[in-house]
Amino acid sequence: MEDTENIRDKDGQFVKGHKGLKPKGSLNTKTKEMKERLQMLMESYDEDKMIEDLKSLKPPDRLKIMTGLLEYILPKLNKTDYTLNNKDADEIRVELPDENEI
Repeated sequence: MEDTENIRDKDGQFVKGHKGLKPKGSLNTKTKEMKERLQMLMESYDEDKMIEDLKSLKPPDRLKIMTGLLEYILPKLNKTDYTLNNKDADEIRVELPDENEI
């Protein structure tokens, strides 16, 4: 590990370009411990019991839990902002398919 005096200025603040004291992405000891405990809890939860518990909920509550769990399964998508820069055209025309084509 590098000398911590070389990465701090005279006021004790990190200097620009320092690499920090721990690797990027490493977890705090308490955070790591809590994640491990939660993982053990989830692994010990019987799958059939989980399904039974979900079925016992009212549909809105069940949907809320299921959508909350999806973020751990599906990757989060970035929001995309589309900007139209069509300075040459006087109008923008959007054609929608007929109901018979859908």
